[in-house]
Amino acid sequence: MKIVLLGSGNVASILGQALAEAEHDIIQVWSRKSENAASLANRLAASFTDTFTEVLEADVYIIAVSDQAIPTVVSQLPVTKGLVVHTSGATPLEVFADRFSSCGVFYPYQTFSKDRPISFRNVPILLEAKDPSSMLVMEQIANSLSDRVSHCNSQQRSAVHLAAAFACNFTNHLYQIADDLLQKEGLHFDIIRPLIRETAMKVMEHQPVEVQTGPAARNDHPTIERHMALLAGSDDLSAVYSLLTKHILNNRKIT
Repeated sequence: MKIVLLGSGNVASILGQALAEAEHDIIQVWSRKSENAASLANRLAASFTDTFTEVLEADVYIIAVSDQAIPTVVSQLPVTKGLVVHTSGATPLEVFADRFSSCGVFYPYQTFSKDRPISFRNVPILLEAKDPSSMLVMEQIANSLSDRVSHCNSQQRSAVHLAAAFACNFTNHLYQIADDLLQKEGLHFDIIRPLIRETAMKVMEHQPVEVQTGPAARNDHPTIERHMALLAGSDDLSAVYSLLTKHILNNRKIT
């Protein structure tokens, strides 16, 4: 099948490379910035364009742009008989309305960075399609990339995306807070990396509630009070600490 990639960011770059390695025929890359389209297209041995009227005829069009840009791409992409999919976790299937006869959602559930190689075989790919024939095409492509392919409707995908915000985005921001606290005392973030790694490894084998540690999990109010005293100069951090501590206290596993 001939594939056109619409986008040149992290998702488009990593997904495009995975598709190429799986011997799919990527014929073109579109991006609103010509230099970005050219850069990715050169790596994929494809043509490129920054103009919708120059988008080539293909069997599959993969929209891998920011969530905010998806409606614009959907509205400006020429009507086609090919399958059109987007890769967003938060955008419902309904964004396509009745514009395309064959469409769906092809959502790789992973965080991507252009400079960090990743094996797609372990990446969950969540699929939703307008019709059974579209789903068959999507399954064929997804199964060529990953061993973890499943169906997921728009409501389920929204919950999965929200879960990612807590497990990935918010967690990473908490790492930043930890780094700031360490730097304030002249310490390097390396000191906490083994702790982060061990915590992550535990939830690979257990449910999170089973391996929760820390003063809130122990109902250790004296330590919580000492932590709050250290944060007395920052209302924002005090509020974050208090809210998370309260939630752990209310949901901790009693043994």
